[in-house]
Amino acid sequence: MYERPKTTILSGTVTDTWSRSPLSGAVVSFGALSVTTGSDGRYTLAGVPCQADLLRTTAGRYQPVLQTYTPTCAATTTKNLTLTSAPTGRTLCGLVTDYKTGEGIPSATVHFGQSTATTDANASFCMTLLTCTGDNLLVHADGYSDTSMRYVRAACSGTNVAEASLLPREVAGTAWDAIARNAGNTNQAMVIPGATVTWSKFSAVTDGNGYFRFPHPCQIAPLRISKPGYTTTERTTGFNCATGSFNDDQTPALAPAGTNFFVATAPPAATVTWGSYVGTSTAQGLYLFNDVPCQSATLAITAPNHETGRQRIKPPACGTSSVVYAPLRQFGTNLAGYVIDGNTNARIAGATVTYGTFTTTTDRAARYFLPMLPCPTTATLTASYPGYRSAQANYTLNCQHFDADLVLLR
Repeated sequence: MYERPKTTILSGTVTDTWSRSPLSGAVVSFGALSVTTGSDGRYTLAGVPCQADLLRTTAGRYQPVLQTYTPTCAATTTKNLTLTSAPTGRTLCGLVTDYKTGEGIPSATVHFGQSTATTDANASFCMTLLTCTGDNLLVHADGYSDTSMRYVRAACSGTNVAEASLLPREVAGTAWDAIARNAGNTNQAMVIPGATVTWSKFSAVTDGNGYFRFPHPCQIAPLRISKPGYTTTERTTGFNCATGSFNDDQTPALAPAGTNFFVATAPPAATVTWGSYVGTSTAQGLYLFNDVPCQSATLAITAPNHETGRQRIKPPACGTSSVVYAPLRQFGTNLAGYVIDGNTNARIAGATVTYGTFTTTTDRAARYFLPMLPCPTTATLTASYPGYRSAQANYTLNCQHFDADLVLLR
């Protein structure tokens, strides 16, 4: 069976649009790969992924070109490129790109001093400059925030190069579970994937991170978010292109419908049971019982190395949402003792003591103390000190305080 290659060799020749003469010293970039053409105008890029990416071509005294290109998955792919020479005299050429995607933006308006240009289909622009001074480079494109940057020309003759990236205006955000968010700080909030989001004529579904995005809005309209099991939320947001104002209220929180209660417990991956409902707490130790009957049942929480929590509760608020805090106490035991010289019975300060993966050092009184070790557990207790042979013994901790002295011999 023949397996199609995942990469290819992309090669070709860069020539002048009008004269068809090969251009040496032109820079050809595809994604993160880049190469300079030789005296014959040829370029070769090896290890090119067989997928769409941005193909960029630049050369001194020529208008740059930016385009999306998908190479074929053959052994080699040929792509010849052409560049159009910049106007003679003092010129400024460049590209206008999308800040987030890197793609070119056609029909963008570029101002520099008293000169103006518009990007072509390849997102390229060139303008003849009337003065030889620094000035602000102003760039505008529909659906993007305007940008202004100070630009000082490198040369008073020939072609200067500038590139501007514009940030797209967008309605975007993350759908959160309102109860989870109120249970702690934002980092503990639970996102809601699979929610339906509508804004103006656009519609989307939140991804696995609860994120949604509508690109290039130029209006203010209601933003509506819904999902079965949650109450629908609606607010007004968007961008007024006429006034330049922006409504940035884009972090909607959905309240679970019906009777819900959120259990906030300390350990992650804990098994949380309430009546016949069973679930596992998140990495932040949170779990939501959604749309449950408003009645009493036993809430049980179990987690490794923790006491089992068990209590009979009724959702604190019927027909709405609430939070139940049920922290678990971690199991643990203390291991302590002294390290002693086996010949003199003198105590040894500064000795290293290890139990499993836990390590400490004996204090000035030669005593070591390892608190809150997991239990029950069995591991090797080791003591060492320069000039002595290490001492080892296996101990099983049974969740009660344990004392163990260690004797070192030279």
